[in-house]
Amino acid sequence: MVNCINCSTENLVTSNYCKNCGKSLNQNETKNQDSALEQTNLQIAVSFYESMPGRVSLGNNSSYIKGILELDENEIIVHKKSFWRGKDRGTKHIRYDNITSVDYDAGKFLALPSIQVYLSSVEYSFRSDDKRLKELYEIIRQKIDESHNKSELKISPLDELKKLAELKDMGVVTEEEFELKKKELLGL
Repeated sequence: MVNCINCSTENLVTSNYCKNCGKSLNQNETKNQDSALEQTNLQIAVSFYESMPGRVSLGNNSSYIKGILELDENEIIVHKKSFWRGKDRGTKHIRYDNITSVDYDAGKFLALPSIQVYLSSVEYSFRSDDKRLKELYEIIRQKIDESHNKSELKISPLDELKKLAELKDMGVVTEEEFELKKKELLGL
């Protein structure tokens, strides 16, 4: 057994992360892991579920999976753990540019705060009593905005020219406007 530096919880020697607080059990890492700015990968212990829009959900807690939520530079990484023993059940990678929306629910009465992450075909709900969950939500929103801004900038002039040609064919843009914009896009 290995004790967590942060919360002193006993963990299996084969575990990489604390089953209670989600901190790394690597003794070589710094003890201060509280600030997202000081660390590249922010991790917290969560319980989560994934569902597909349009499918009926019974909403019971038995569908939640225990895991570690980790934020990387380009993606969210979910380390799935078995509920009772904490054994590794695989890893899920969710790229920020694939996320369509993200919501934060502060939780009411007895409900835990949660983050809902929406992709085109799947929804993930992460809940935790960790105080950093709101901070994680803000970081995820920022990363999504950055990734969507980068993808918007990647539109090539040829793609824009193709769209403009379609508009010209539909009669929305005149021949003179098309030629002017074509010269501008091609740098002529």
